[in-house]
Amino acid sequence: MSITANPLVSVIMPAYNAEKHIAESIQCVIDQDYPDWELLVVDDGSSDKTATIIQHFADKDSRIKYIYQQNGRQGKARNNGLRHARGEYIAFLDADDLWIPDKLSIQVAIMQSRNVDLLYADYFYFRDQPGQGQALNLASGSFYGPENFEYYLATNRVGILTVMVKKQLVDAVGGFTEDPAIQNAEDLHLWQKLYLAGGRFESLKQQLAYYRAVPDSSSSADRQVIFEALAGMKDLETRFPQHTAAIVASFAKRINNYLAHSNVRNKKFLRLLKIRRQVCSGGLPDFVLSTVHRIFGMRVGRYLFMINL
Repeated sequence: MSITANPLVSVIMPAYNAEKHIAESIQCVIDQDYPDWELLVVDDGSSDKTATIIQHFADKDSRIKYIYQQNGRQGKARNNGLRHARGEYIAFLDADDLWIPDKLSIQVAIMQSRNVDLLYADYFYFRDQPGQGQALNLASGSFYGPENFEYYLATNRVGILTVMVKKQLVDAVGGFTEDPAIQNAEDLHLWQKLYLAGGRFESLKQQLAYYRAVPDSSSSADRQVIFEALAGMKDLETRFPQHTAAIVASFAKRINNYLAHSNVRNKKFLRLLKIRRQVCSGGLPDFVLSTVHRIFGMRVGRYLFMINL
């Protein structure tokens, strides 16, 4: 494994009408104790003062680059950033989230000393003040190979704001999907592609970032994005036919997890049952589940899935 002294990290930040918080997010990159970074801020067709704020920082720091595009959503914006990125490593930060000051230095040291393709970490959720956030409570671990396929296909424990990944590997799998059916789950889809392509993942239990839970952000519109995630899995079947069995098995697991932990309206519940039945058998019959859900409500319906996970 070759080691590059002080490798460049390309930080990609998509921004859409982000005037409220983007200055704080850019500043937390400037405040990193690791100096060898470039920040590529991709303005996704904003109509507010986002461009003015970005340019203000870019005029003061040559490491900050402003990129404009017509509105195309997160996948297109992040791919635009990737095309301009010169770094050996890629990190991601949305325009309302924050990092701790030594986030990059911690991750570069690990990426340089271990055989890791993608490194992610725990982080805090917060609404008003970062210091009042609640941790996701990830455990540290290393993940590679078929024994973890279903885990990474059926769950999303990788927070994009904590990721550091080798650019070479991201380029090799084609970057983020821009398929509208998978948007809002395009990051999950990329991690799945990277893992199925043989990427070595490692997680840290240390909290390296702060995720801002704001109601008007695209990422918080539907954090579960179940249908987008399922569309992403369908795409994986065509890309990785050798892993079809693991991909199919993970469909039911993801749906069961979603239904066990979410209050789902009856129409959506029935739609998910239909998808689930197409890929797996066994368990309580659908008419029993749907009847219980309709008569006794969402909480009882959730309990049935919890005891069958």
